[in-house]
Amino acid sequence: MMVKTKLMVIGLVAVLASAGVYAATNFDDRGNDGGDGERTLTDLFGNEFTVGKVDRLVVDWGMAMRWVSYMGQDVIDSIVGARVAKQSLNTGDLPYSYLKFPDDYTYLSSINQNNYEGIVELNPDLVVFCGWSNLSDDTITFIRNLKAVGIPTCLIKSISDVRDDDFERQLTLLGKVFGKEEQARRIVDGTAQYIRDLSKRLDGVSGEVNVYVGGVGFNGPHTFLGTNVEYNSFNYLDSKKVINVAKVVKPTASYGVMMEWDDIYNAQKDPGIDICMLDLDGFKLTAEDYRKNPAVYNQVNAIREVGFHYSIPHTHNGTIIENTLIGAYIIGALAYPDAFKDIDVNRVAEEVWALFYGSDEAGDLIYNGISRYVTSLTGTEDAGVSGLLKTL
Repeated sequence: MMVKTKLMVIGLVAVLASAGVYAATNFDDRGNDGGDGERTLTDLFGNEFTVGKVDRLVVDWGMAMRWVSYMGQDVIDSIVGARVAKQSLNTGDLPYSYLKFPDDYTYLSSINQNNYEGIVELNPDLVVFCGWSNLSDDTITFIRNLKAVGIPTCLIKSISDVRDDDFERQLTLLGKVFGKEEQARRIVDGTAQYIRDLSKRLDGVSGEVNVYVGGVGFNGPHTFLGTNVEYNSFNYLDSKKVINVAKVVKPTASYGVMMEWDDIYNAQKDPGIDICMLDLDGFKLTAEDYRKNPAVYNQVNAIREVGFHYSIPHTHNGTIIENTLIGAYIIGALAYPDAFKDIDVNRVAEEVWALFYGSDEAGDLIYNGISRYVTSLTGTEDAGVSGLLKTL
């Protein structure tokens, strides 16, 4: 039996609109100063590049495409090459997959030195790709070789928390790159308003609620035993009132971690598990495992007596940072329903996606697409971004 939760109702749109930061409308920043003229900029890896008007854009997948997409539809329209397979569009759990991509962009199997000639043939005005903690010698060579033929590169840093100073820095950089300073500022201001709202909602509550989130992706998908001690949605909630069980059980872990079942069973005793959530990145693997071993799962009281509260993914090629905000509302509403009684998490999701991706239309496209995808996974009608599954 499958039951969908109903996490009720808002008007957070009204809250944010009254503060002047809510972004649910259609925007056009193309008139911003700096959109056409050449400017020299430096990305968060210290890579300096000079770029003018970007009419022909090459973009890596995942993290890079996500951040480029934050700049709006007309930036997506300029894509001539991307490491995004066309058959992956309008499906899956990546929000940007449901936006409108050019019909004629070239699929690139890689954005690196191995595909240097294919990238140069596209004659891009800019190449945007993912950077990680340490740039490899191959990456540095790739940047230098493109620069030698007049093609600038911008590296995107993985950022997991909207309160990180680099979140604003990277958005500001991209705003300058694409002449989208207003959109970048809207996202920064809008996310700050969401953080203030989350904090205010828990000001008057007491007690603590222990939440375990399983099925979290890191280096690929995992079963229910895969979790994250830095599941960033918790970071926006009072850590004394909403407890990430994984962080208590594995205090020395730094990010993603695999639990043992004994860890889960022991956590029931201390600190306790009040709510079991399932990140949908691990839904398929968890469902397969559950059907083989239901008794193992049902030793967890919160699963046996209530079920799995599912939620949209936290991670896919880096943190889906907009989803961390949505996830905070989902967790908060489950942990303290009275404090979030005016909240409809599905509406919040649509609003957050509209803010990050620049228009109501984008928010609608993403919400409808993700909801269809979640329905296909869970079998629930009009599944939305969160719900309750009594069984898998």
